[in-house]
Order: sequence, then structure tokens, then C-alpha cells
Amino acid sequence: MARFIVWLICCLTLMGAYGQTRDTLYVDEGYVTLERTEFDNKLDSDLYYQIIYDLDSVLLKKLFLNYYLGRLQPKKKSQLFGLLTQRNQMDTTQTMLIHYQDTLKRKEFYPKKSLIVYLENGKHRHIPSYRAFLKGYRKCVKNYSKETGIQVYHYFHFNEGHPQEYKDIRWYADPLNVLRKMFYNKGDNTRDWRLFLFPNGDYMLLFGPMPREMYEDLKAHRNWDQHLQTFREQYQTVNPEIDLGASGGK
Repeated sequence: MARFIVWLICCLTLMGAYGQTRDTLYVDEGYVTLERTEFDNKLDSDLYYQIIYDLDSVLLKKLFLNYYLGRLQPKKKSQLFGLLTQRNQMDTTQTMLIHYQDTLKRKEFYPKKSLIVYLENGKHRHIPSYRAFLKGYRKCVKNYSKETGIQVYHYFHFNEGHPQEYKDIRWYADPLNVLRKMFYNKGDNTRDWRLFLFPNGDYMLLFGPMPREMYEDLKAHRNWDQHLQTFREQYQTVNPEIDLGASGGK
């Protein structure tokens, strides 16, 4: 009887241990810890998306911005435009669309045929072949070349051994990581991001989806002040502790 009781206590202890739910940690794009209600409020605003990290002992839910609008301060605009012109001969008198990828991978990284990888969480990832990778770049340049005044540039942070020029395609190294330091802090390194940089210093960062009508307006630099004001109001509603300043810029 005594052995049975000891066995039963051990079983109940183990069941309790395995039955315990893990803690969930909620953080914003700056890794500031949030209460769940505050986290959900931001996520419901459509300005954010979340990524869930399974860290064994804790479930980490982190927010990232879908998009961000701002206006460069005059001094920073002058310094940045001067550097882009000097280092990469960019035409800063026209709208610049910068496609930025964290790592430019070597050709051998890509499979011979495009494939889909299914993940444990039920989601999946598309891995393009090298041919599809190049085709995507050419399509990007072709599509935007039809847009009057938009110049397309492809940038990277790390290079694992890919040539910076391949046939008709060119990739640019981020000079002194300036672009990454100025704009990447609200991003997510699991995906590429886009930066529309306008001659007057206005800019639009895209990490995720944006309402289509708003996107069409902003890439053409139409109704900019109206959209900027709307964004600022939405952003500060869910981030009352952050002062965007007069222009919401950097």
C-alpha cells in the first residue's frame, strides 16, 4: 500500500509538471515588454504583424511594423543623399526604390528547382531556384521602370559570395551600413524590406502589407501630407509614449 501511494504521488507530480502551461512574453519592435492587452491593441491596429518564437521555456510573441512613414531631417537628408551619390552614383533627384535584403547568398545556396518547405508550425516557405531568384529581380526592375521617375536599386547587408554584378543585374553594398542603421530598426530580418526615398526627404518603409489605395498614392508621392498625418495619428494612438516630432522623421 505504501509503495502504491509513493507511486501515485510521483505520477501526480509528473502530470502536474507536464501539464503546466509555459509563460508567454509579449514585446514590441524595440523588445520592450508589453501587457497582453497592450500587445493585442497594437496588433489589432493593422500597423503591426507578429512573429511567435518557441523558446522552450517561454513563448515569445514579438511585434513588427507593416510600414512606416516619415521625413528626413534636412541635415540627415543632405548627408545621406551625398553618400548615396558618391558611393553608388544614385540619382537623388528622382524617386528611389531600394530593395534591401539582409544576406546576398551565393549561387550554390539555391535549389535547382523552386520548392516549398513545410514547417512544424503548419506554415510553409517558398525557396526559389537561382533562375527564379534572378527572374524576380529583373521583373522588379521592369515593373518599376514603367513608373515615371522611379529608379530601382537592390542592396544587401552581408554577402556570402555572390558577385555584385551578374549579367544585367547589379547589387549594391550598403555604404557603412548607413541605410540599415537609419531604417532597419523597425524591421524583421526574416524578410526583405523596401524603402521609397523621395527627393524632398520623405520616405516610406514597407515590411509587410499596406492598403492598396494608400500604397498607390504614396509611391506616386500623392496626398503625402494627408497620409502622413493619418499614419502619425494611428501610430501615436497605440504608441502614446513615443514622440514622433514635427515630421515623424529621423
